[in-house]
Amino acid sequence: MFKDLVKSARSYRRFREDEKISKEDLLDIIDTARFTASGGNNQPLRYRVVNDADTCNTVFGMLKWAAYFKDWEGPSDGQKPVSYIVVCAEQGKNTSTDEGIRSETMVLAAMEKGIGSCILANIDRAGLKTSLKIPDPYEVKLVIAMGYPAEEIVTDEIGADGDVKYYRDDKDIHHVPKISLDDQLI
Repeated sequence: MFKDLVKSARSYRRFREDEKISKEDLLDIIDTARFTASGGNNQPLRYRVVNDADTCNTVFGMLKWAAYFKDWEGPSDGQKPVSYIVVCAEQGKNTSTDEGIRSETMVLAAMEKGIGSCILANIDRAGLKTSLKIPDPYEVKLVIAMGYPAEEIVTDEIGADGDVKYYRDDKDIHHVPKISLDDQLI
């Protein structure tokens, strides 16, 4: 059921670093997303696939992880992403709608293959552009980190306090509070 796929496609932040993702799977994920809607059918996004260990380490150093976890620097060795899809667009163009549609489609296409992912926007865009040799006129918009999940994530109803912050419990299970359907309807 599609809803189950959506519910399982959480923001994974810990991966099984010993399991690699094939370039063919990454290209298939991007190919799936290219069929989605695009504002004015302009199709402004371009992608840089990162799949080798050295470049993955470079990208990893330019990412900030999990804003609510103030004392966590991100995945430790052995749990880092094994691949990235860097989402780019021409400089100065408003592509936020396309970024959202395409990125979430890639997350879902990856999860269908058992691949977890995390869309990151807190990134060193200039550093990534230089390190990855992204040509002008393109700029880095987002990074989608990918790997086979090494953590359990569950969704919970938001409590009476209205707190939306995700957290890890004493068993290291990652909890993501979600607003109930009734509370989302106007």
